[in-house]
Amino acid sequence: MHSGQPQHNTVTSMKQEKLERAVPHDALERTGHDHSHVAKGDSAIATVAWMIIFGDGLHNFVDGLSIGAAFQTSTLTGISVSVAVFCEECPHELGDFAILLNSGMTLKQAIISNVLSASTCYLGLVVGIVVGDIPGVTVYIFGFAGGMFLYISLAAMMPEMAELLDKALAEGKGMRMLLLQNLGLLVGVVLMFVLAMFQGNIQFV
Repeated sequence: MHSGQPQHNTVTSMKQEKLERAVPHDALERTGHDHSHVAKGDSAIATVAWMIIFGDGLHNFVDGLSIGAAFQTSTLTGISVSVAVFCEECPHELGDFAILLNSGMTLKQAIISNVLSASTCYLGLVVGIVVGDIPGVTVYIFGFAGGMFLYISLAAMMPEMAELLDKALAEGKGMRMLLLQNLGLLVGVVLMFVLAMFQGNIQFV
């Protein structure tokens, strides 16, 4: 009775080895035949990538909307809003690009997706310029855009800054990271303060 069991195990292992030689394990993962783990992972990765693309597209549309409405108010207001959007978009887009790469996209796919989502900013710019002439509309646009910026800073950037500070403290570089973070915040506050307080005195040739 017991002599048949080792033979059965040997035959099973031989079949498994032939299957692995015929179809490599990475090919099974690419085709999604590993239903226990890979298929679910592929679905989750695709969902995350699409959420990033569509969410970033909507976010960039609101950025363009606020910039267009700001330029309809005054040139200096448009420049100040553009500076704020630029300072926020640089780390934001780099973070989205890294997420798309980690989600399984190739470098070319991630670049194309980022460019397409960023192009909605131009659509928002046109809409902002058009509706900026309507009395009272710019107030709601600035209110919506300001709330979005507050959400990004408080719900996304501040926790990330705290996480980076914790890692720097563990590496013995906490003071340097703290100074860099506060210097960046101070530069942003000073720029917005100067533009807000002295916009009437700044003139362009």
